[in-house]
Amino acid sequence: MPNLAQELIFHAEHGQPFNTLQVSRFSPEEIRTAIQTLMGEDRDALAYALGDAGLALYPDSEDILAITSLLAVVREDWPQAVDLLKQLMEMRSEEHTSELQSHHDLVCRL
Repeated sequence: MPNLAQELIFHAEHGQPFNTLQVSRFSPEEIRTAIQTLMGEDRDALAYALGDAGLALYPDSEDILAITSLLAVVREDWPQAVDLLKQLMEMRSEEHTSELQSHHDLVCRL
């Protein structure tokens, strides 16, 4: 079976819509991996759309919060980046909070 990134690219190249229901077949980890693949192949618009779908489907997933906060930084959408990093910090354990706090502080300064 093709992976999510391949399916999205195929649908986009053939002008076929790809909806949230189709994305829901995939886990948060698979969505995160697909976003990374799409960004690596300069298919940013597909990656952003997949990130939005991932947030709608899995709003409490660390994988989705982490990758979509990175997407927000790439887009320079500072309010969303700050919001997503705050959510991620609230979910993570104390050992990871200091690193996330550093990223959060950096985004707030930008």
